[in-house]
Amino acid sequence: MRTLCTVACLTLLVMACADRADGPGLTQIDPGKKLIEWGWDEPSPAFMRANAKRMDRMGFDGVIFHAEAIRDGKPINFAWNCWSGQRFEVEQLAHGIADLQACEFTHMTDNFLRFNVCPGDVDWFDDDAFATVTHNAAVGARVARDGGCKGFMFDVEMYNNKLFHYPSQAQAEDKSFADYEAKVRQRGREFIESINRQYPDITILLTFGYSITGVGGDRTKASYGLLKNFLDGMFEAAADGTVIV
Repeated sequence: MRTLCTVACLTLLVMACADRADGPGLTQIDPGKKLIEWGWDEPSPAFMRANAKRMDRMGFDGVIFHAEAIRDGKPINFAWNCWSGQRFEVEQLAHGIADLQACEFTHMTDNFLRFNVCPGDVDWFDDDAFATVTHNAAVGARVARDGGCKGFMFDVEMYNNKLFHYPSQAQAEDKSFADYEAKVRQRGREFIESINRQYPDITILLTFGYSITGVGGDRTKASYGLLKNFLDGMFEAAADGTVIV
């Protein structure tokens, strides 16, 4: 069944104070929880392949990484360009899949591909443009699945355009907040359905969830007011076996 989990630990420097082994001053990690590393040192699949044995000894259960697509001989960071009208294909990321498949991990079994809402310049009401976003989501799901990864780290922070802020929407003067709520909810369903067609039992980590959407207040003005509707759509349509953390 579809599952909502509370994140056990999303960390930058937790290893400074936590360890699995017994010892003075060390915090024990529940064996049922996972310790996932994410920081400015976010690796690529090529780095993971070259350093797998060393990374495997650091005590983490997995890492959040980014993938690079190759287009016209040049690398493009997939995470920072996937939420746009720019269409990616699995073949452009095949080298990353090969690197992931070649990683010799024994302990780091829960690795997550980063997927951002960036640049976030797609109008929610533009069917063709959003079809490209869902296509890219399916491509990312293929990379994660074929690379033996647990799933996505879905970073919903609006680093570029204000995707979830109603007053910033292109058609805010012509369409009501209710109109946008319905459309964004639809897009949430389309997004997860596209992912699930490639990876039905994916695990998706969220950087932020319902707590920042302004629930209980005036969501028409909240920075992430429409995120609630997108998440609602994801939960409605997620396949059995999908886990959202």
